[in-house]
Amino acid sequence: MTLVAVVTAAWWLWQGWYAPLVLTGAVALLVMVHRHRRAVTIRNAGLRARAEYEHRLSLAGDPRDMYGRY
Repeated sequence: MTLVAVVTAAWWLWQGWYAPLVLTGAVALLVMVHRHRRAVTIRNAGLRARAEYEHRLSLAGDPRDMYGRY
């Protein structure tokens, strides 16, 4: 897939199609930023849930002394 994108970009540069190349690059960048932000949000939600669970264990006085190991 990357090879196809590089070859297409080189072809467009050679043909002088700068505007479509810039537009395609901008759209690709926006898609990548959106996916990254979504992945970070999901990761942070998981970390937040685990921290909340461990906090509840510590408040309950976890009788087996296994804080954070569930």
